Amino acid sequence: MTRTRGSGAWREMMLPEDVAYLRSRFGSALAARGYSDWDIHPAGSNPAVGSDYVLKVADEALRLTGGWSSFPPRMQTPRNIR
Repeated sequence: MTRTRGSGAWREMMLPEDVAYLRSRFGSALAARGYSDWDIHPAGSNPAVGSDYVLKVADEALRLTGGWSSFPPRMQTPRNIR
């Protein structure tokens, strides 16, 4: 399932809190590999390539695996994410 067919779309989906969390945990590892640009543009967020995309991927995974019953019991109660 293709999301955007491009790179850099994460900049529009991340919030400052997301960047702070990820940078504090993975920033040094990413910087060591040449990834140090954390500039984001959250105002341009597009649900079709963000939250709606995640829901489509989750729905497809559930369809392919037979639904929640195929998951471990602790994961069988879906959270209200819509």
